[in-house]
Amino acid sequence: MDKLESYRDLCKEIELWEIRLDDLKTERFKLLKPLLKAPQTKLCASYEGMPGAGMQVINFAKEWDRITQIDESIEEVQDILSLKREAKKRMEQVISKMSVLEYRVAIMRDVERKKLNDIAEELGYSYEWIRKISMRTKRLRIG
Repeated sequence: MDKLESYRDLCKEIELWEIRLDDLKTERFKLLKPLLKAPQTKLCASYEGMPGAGMQVINFAKEWDRITQIDESIEEVQDILSLKREAKKRMEQVISKMSVLEYRVAIMRDVERKKLNDIAEELGYSYEWIRKISMRTKRLRIG
């Protein structure tokens, strides 16, 4: 099953990129939230003529620059993720065409999420034989 190691690594890499994308979206939302909120005013006068306590001064230009940087990063990560997912699909197509029974059982079990009964029926083997092959093959860690 060593030949499937690169496939497993790719799945882990996709999972990491998805975590990074979620992180960037969360950061972007946290930066946008105060910018979109209407300013709060107090209905009482101050002797100094200054806004009351609790007012938050936001450097809009600085925050907007950071938001545009995050947007660019999000686009880059989405591009990378689409390439990785395409590579994963191509790998799955190649693996599914492999004639080695262990590979086919592993893919059908872990990628296609089929039950051993269904795999045995589809491949034309007995359930006991497919179960034995399944037990000696490593599980694919798919994110």
